[in-house]
Amino acid sequence: MSAGTIFLAVSALILVIILAMLTFLGLRAAILVGRKASFSTWIVRPGDDQWIRGIALYGQINLAWYRLASPRTTPDLLLPRAYLEVVGGPVPTADNSYIIVRLRSPQGLFTLALAQGDAAGLISWVNSAPPGLRG
Repeated sequence: MSAGTIFLAVSALILVIILAMLTFLGLRAAILVGRKASFSTWIVRPGDDQWIRGIALYGQINLAWYRLASPRTTPDLLLPRAYLEVVGGPVPTADNSYIIVRLRSPQGLFTLALAQGDAAGLISWVNSAPPGLRG
């Protein structure tokens, strides 16, 4: 085989791998967004100052958060409902495109940016934990 043929074969293989990864990430995001009780959110983790985009899912006992551009099939973050507390009130961003909500958990203080309806739903979900679930 010539060097040119090997180069084309390796390039084609790399392209196929990249397309497979992009397809997987797209399907993963579509499945997460399509689930009931899911919402799109940006999050800043404790001790960090970088906003990361993701999808959050309400569960009975946890808020599961998935980084949007991640190959993981498990949540990147699990926040136990029993120990979550809304800190302050919801605050709109300067351009009113998102609502900022701060959640305190045993892992620290998380800052989330989400749509207005999603922010109201999140606050209601945190504050309406069933009796016995609160830590």
